[in-house]
Amino acid sequence: MYDVTLTKGQILNPLSLAIKVTDSNKMPILRNVRINIKDQKIEILGTNLATEIIAWNDIDDSSEVIFTVNGLKLFEIINNFTSDDIKLLIDNNKVTIKNGRSRYMLSTLPEIDFPARQYVNGVSFYINESKLKQLINHTSFAMANADARFYLNGLCLDFIGNNTLNAIATDGHRLSLATSGIRDFTGEKQQVIIANESIQKLSRLLSYNSNRDIKVTLGGNYASFNFGEFECITSTIDGHFPDYNRVIPNNNKYRYITVNTKELFNIIQRVIIIDSESKANLQVLIINLKDNQMILSAKEKSAGEEGEEIIDIEYEDNEKIIGINAKYFLAPLQFCDTQEIEIGFLNENDSIHMRNNKGDVFIIMPVRL
Repeated sequence: MYDVTLTKGQILNPLSLAIKVTDSNKMPILRNVRINIKDQKIEILGTNLATEIIAWNDIDDSSEVIFTVNGLKLFEIINNFTSDDIKLLIDNNKVTIKNGRSRYMLSTLPEIDFPARQYVNGVSFYINESKLKQLINHTSFAMANADARFYLNGLCLDFIGNNTLNAIATDGHRLSLATSGIRDFTGEKQQVIIANESIQKLSRLLSYNSNRDIKVTLGGNYASFNFGEFECITSTIDGHFPDYNRVIPNNNKYRYITVNTKELFNIIQRVIIIDSESKANLQVLIINLKDNQMILSAKEKSAGEEGEEIIDIEYEDNEKIIGINAKYFLAPLQFCDTQEIEIGFLNENDSIHMRNNKGDVFIIMPVRL
C-alpha cells in the first residue's frame, strides 16, 4: 500500500488542468488521469489522444507511486472537501481519498494501459500568452469542421521569418489572418496545422490578462505549449495548407470604406432578426453602397418582412449590391478589437476584404442574390 499526504491545493491545481482534455465518450482509460508522485512532486496527465495536458506541483511527501483514476470524479470529491489535508491510499486497484472523517474509494486502471506521454523536441520560440490568445480568437472562427479537405480542419501557424508568426484559418468560403511577433525562434520558415478541436482546448487555457511568455516547441507531428507550471501538447495535421497570399487582394481596384466596428456589429445583429427563420444556417445580409451611404438590409420573403439600416460613409464609386452570409460578416467584427475597420469591395461577385490597423485580414466570399 502507498500512503501519500498532501494539501487540497497541491492536487487540485494540476488536476483541474488535466481534466480539461479527458474524454468520457472514448475508451474508459481516457476518462482517467495518470498521477505520478515522485521526488516530492505530483505530475498529472490527461489526454484525449489528440491533445494532452501535463500539470505538476511540489508536495512535501516523498512517496513514489504512479496510478490512473477517473479525473473528474477525483476533482469533484476533493474540491468539495471542507478542510485542506488530503490523504491518498493506493492499493489493489483502488485509491482511497481521506479528508477528516470523509472517506471515498475509487477504482484505478493499470498505468500500462494509459497512453504514453509525448515529449516534443525540435524548433522552438516564445510568444506572449495574451498575443497567442488574440491570434487564435481572431482567426479560429474561420476553421473548417469535418471538411473532406482535412488540412482545412485546423489553424495554420506560418513562421514567415524575422520573428513573425501568421495564424490563418479558412473553410473555403472565408479566410482570417492575424500576425504576431515572437522571439528566439530557432528554426527556418515553416508551417504547421493544429486541429480544430485542439485549438479550441488550447484557447480555453489562455488568458488575455497574462503577460507571461509561453514556450512553443514543434517536432515530429506534435506542438508543445509550455506555460511554466503545465504543458499542453497537441498533434498536428499532416497536410499542405493552401497559399493564402493568393486570395488576399493586393491591387488598387478595391474601394475601401471605413466604419465603426461596434456600430456595424450592432446594426447587423438587428437587421438579420428579420431573416431569423432561414434554413441551412444562412442568413443573407444585403449590402448596398451608393451616394456616401452603406445600406444594410435583410428580407423574409415568405412573410413579406424586411429591415433596413443606413450608415453614412465616404463612398463615391459606382453603386454596388452584394449579398453575404451574415454570420461570416459578424465574426470578424465580434473579435476585432479596434475602434474602426476597413472594408474593401470590388464587384458583386468578388470577395469582400476586411482589415484593421493591427494587421488582421478577413476575406469573405459573397452569396448569390
